[in-house]
Amino acid sequence: MVSGLDVSVMWSFTNVKANLSDVHLVGTNGKDGVKAYNGSSVSNLGNPVGKLNFVEQYYDRLWAAVNNTLHATAGGSADKWQLFNGDDEDSYFIGIDTPDGEMITAVKAGIGHVTIFKQSSMHEMFGAMVSTFRVQPVTFDTGAINNRCVVTINGVMYILDRKGIYEYMGGSAPRKQFSAPVQWYVDHINVEARDTCSLGTDGKKLFVSIPIGNSLFPNVILEYDPTKDIWFTWRDIQPTCFATMGGVLYVGDHNGRVLKLGGAADNASPVASTWVSKAFTAPSMSQCIRWLKAWITASIPPGGTMKVYMSKQVTGDDDWVLVQDIPSGWLSSRPIYIRSNVAVNARYIRLKIECTGPVTIHEIAREEDYLPLR
Repeated sequence: MVSGLDVSVMWSFTNVKANLSDVHLVGTNGKDGVKAYNGSSVSNLGNPVGKLNFVEQYYDRLWAAVNNTLHATAGGSADKWQLFNGDDEDSYFIGIDTPDGEMITAVKAGIGHVTIFKQSSMHEMFGAMVSTFRVQPVTFDTGAINNRCVVTINGVMYILDRKGIYEYMGGSAPRKQFSAPVQWYVDHINVEARDTCSLGTDGKKLFVSIPIGNSLFPNVILEYDPTKDIWFTWRDIQPTCFATMGGVLYVGDHNGRVLKLGGAADNASPVASTWVSKAFTAPSMSQCIRWLKAWITASIPPGGTMKVYMSKQVTGDDDWVLVQDIPSGWLSSRPIYIRSNVAVNARYIRLKIECTGPVTIHEIAREEDYLPLR
């Protein structure tokens, strides 16, 4: 459809109508100008200032950045970046200055404001017209790694900073207490590959893609469910970007594939999944713990299987013991008891569940006891 574009840089996109004949998909990458797609062809859009990047639509204007400067088109316009008649519908620009001189890394039309990010700071644009526009700093402690590291879910903005995963609802500084369970992963991001990180959402959950260890591309996905305040980790996919269309989350990966989240199969094979619990202990580390009973309530439709293992070690994979093997077609809500007596006189007890296919786990429960202090 169009050739000669720089494939070494990431694009940002937004939809806009404004003064155009119809809604267009507009994209920028900081090198190839502003491109517009009308459903059949791609064309250059307007008279952009410099190499605009991080395009967004807000207040019937397009917003984007060049280095340290935020730009906006004229009011009601998608293509007029340099219209200055001395009124409130003029084009607009302002330098976002900070003590460390960092460049803008992200521009987002987030929660009631255009929000501008640098590596170590956040700023919000207030006002609805040129005469009332003003930029207010939010914090000089938190920023965004790149333009793909900010996403909004139900009025909450989630941000991946070099120090952690933050949530921001306006009115106070971003906070990261909710992401404490996965802070270890952020601390072990490969610094050399940090710019490959990205955030996405299906409208309900947050997905954070990061490169861990020596990986040069994302190899871990952190999933957060805000309604339950629960984190999950996923592997085997290398997402470099996310997009949501029609309530469906799509993933662009390092191998050039576009993957659709959902379904009961992975490339015609049953989806395989593994869950490992934390290490359970007695109230005192000098006590042993034992599970008198343990059971799982699950639904396993045809094509799905579930195996349950127990371990007496706090970490590692060399002592897992199979305690239950549930075949396909278990559709009852009755408890599935596991052989918990394999882990007697243990300092630690861990549980591992391996599934294939669309298995639904409703509950994991146990009745436990502790031996006397030693």
